[in-house]
Formats: sequence, structure tokens, C-alpha cells
Amino acid sequence: LSQQRHRFMIEMLMSLLALGASETMAWYLSSGLTRPLRAAMDALHLIRQGRTETQMRIDTGGEIGDLQMSINEMATSLHHAKQNLEHKVEERTKELTASRNAALKADAEKRRLIHQVNTIVEAERQSIAVEIHDELNASLIALRLESERIVKLAEKARQSEAQEAVLSEIQTGALSIIQQALSLYAN
Repeated sequence: LSQQRHRFMIEMLMSLLALGASETMAWYLSSGLTRPLRAAMDALHLIRQGRTETQMRIDTGGEIGDLQMSINEMATSLHHAKQNLEHKVEERTKELTASRNAALKADAEKRRLIHQVNTIVEAERQSIAVEIHDELNASLIALRLESERIVKLAEKARQSEAQEAVLSEIQTGALSIIQQALSLYAN
């Protein structure tokens, strides 16, 4: 019984040692897997935050090493794509700025031309107004003079015996006034 106890204790001790060695080995193996996976997760978090220049150190082979290499390639591709996109945005921004500036210049030129056209139109209006004014004045003066002549002829006809000639002149003067009034109206 004592020998069996002794043997049981030795077996128990051996089992405990084997269990401790297995636990140590499991911890070592799991640590060997979790450390690179944690580093890969950290790198992916940095890339997701926009730091696409992130690169991992490839320290193992096999599938974990392939994963680390794939993450590096993905980060490099994203970095190049981001730079390319930023370059295109910068170029497009320059083009849009140039287009906007050209549109502003064209708008300013259009405003200047409209102002110039308005100035020319106003000058032409004033010129027409002066012509109408001058022509109206001349026509009205002619009408006044012709009317005064008719009045004098009518007075002369009352005093004179040659009424037929005076009446004929009055008729001609009246027709002249009618013609001038029609001309004035047409103008």
C-alpha cells in the first residue's frame, strides 16, 4: 500500500508536470498566434483611420505571414489610390477655380459691354430728341408764320376789293398749314 501510494504520488507529480508543460506549451502556441493577429488588427485599425502608409513587420511565415504581407500590400494600394485621388481632386479644383475666374471675367466684360451699349443707346436717344426738337421747332415756327400771314390776308380781304385773289391766297396758306401739320404728325 505504501508502494502504491508512493507510485501514485510519483504518477500524480508526473501528471502535474505534464499538465504544467502542456499549459506552458499551449500558452506559448496561443501567444505565437495572438501576438501577430493583434499586431494585424492594430495595423488594420490604423489603416481604417486613414493612415494608409502603415506597414507591418513580417515576422512569421505560413498563413500569418501571408496575412501580414496581404495587409502591407493592401495598405500600399490604398495609399497609392488615396494619393491619386487627392491629386485628381487637386487638379479638378484648379480647373474649377480657373473656370470660375473665367466666368467672373466674362461676367465683368458682359457688364462693361451692357454699360457701353446703354451709354450708346442713351446718346442716340438724346440725338434723336435733339433732331425731333429742332424739326418740331422749325415746323411750328413755319406754321405760326403761315398762320400770321393768313390772318393778315384775311384783314386785307376785308379792306380790299380784290377779294378773289386774297381768298385764293388764304386757301393756299390753309392748305400749306394742313400739309405741315400732317408732316409734323408723321414725324
